[in-house]
Amino acid sequence: MLSKVIWLVVASLLYARVDPFKYMENSKVMADFDSLNTRFIGNWPFGYSHAVSFDAVRNLVFCGSGGGVYIIDVSNPQNPIKVSEKIHTRDIVGGLFYEPSTQRLYIAVKHSVLEIWDVSDEVNPLKLGYYFTPGSAYGVYVSGSYAYVADDTAGLRIIDVSDPTNPSEAGYYDTPAKARGVYVSGSYAYVVNGSTGLQIYEFYGSDVEEKGGIKMVSDIRLFKNLVSKEIKLVFGKPLREDLKISLYNSIGQKVKVYLINKGSKNANLDVKGLSSGIYFLKPENRRLNKSIKVVIR
Repeated sequence: MLSKVIWLVVASLLYARVDPFKYMENSKVMADFDSLNTRFIGNWPFGYSHAVSFDAVRNLVFCGSGGGVYIIDVSNPQNPIKVSEKIHTRDIVGGLFYEPSTQRLYIAVKHSVLEIWDVSDEVNPLKLGYYFTPGSAYGVYVSGSYAYVADDTAGLRIIDVSDPTNPSEAGYYDTPAKARGVYVSGSYAYVVNGSTGLQIYEFYGSDVEEKGGIKMVSDIRLFKNLVSKEIKLVFGKPLREDLKISLYNSIGQKVKVYLINKGSKNANLDVKGLSSGIYFLKPENRRLNKSIKVVIR
């Protein structure tokens, strides 16, 4: 009976000329929750291919295809052999990253999920854990204990994967446009951001200003992280009270104080005359105790 209901929903969407998979993605009915009376059993996952990664030691290719991953033996490139198709995801695979030291495959699933799989046994891969991201995961790169996820409108998310069975968010940066791809070298993350091009971010580890993120309790957003004459702030909602923000240099010295009036939706903070370098904005408010990093050039 349930299968008939599902096919009726899909058929009605097709008849209405609506992409059922896009509908499912936008409505978040597949990834986040199952109802009390139904649960996700499985899917036929394979379709258009959007992502690839490679194990150079075992000559294995991981091919993200639709809502799943093919594992392919390419020892003989003229005769690739499918080894497994047991990795099924809850939506389209947007990005893949294979970590050879742990033989783990990190999968950015477009419907807001980072999945972690043990592929040490390529014939029988094992799902270790997952983390729901707030946006749509398009790309992933792993460095050390962190997975960097290009999460579309939710920016760059940094996920602590030191325990792959229980990943957690260590920080994020609210990028000025849609984050669609990421590459990491050292502490720098290189992110492609749609209309704003390439953005470069530096991550210091957990428990620093990025953990609160640019999007803080009052939804304070930094328009650009690299500025020259002024810092532009955008508030998600008009301020309910006057807000004092202090600017500190990299050694903790307070160099400027700004007062932003109640009701403001944005603010332009003058930084002319300040030396180039890394600075931190800190709202002087008990409820807002997170700092925002900004680079002045």
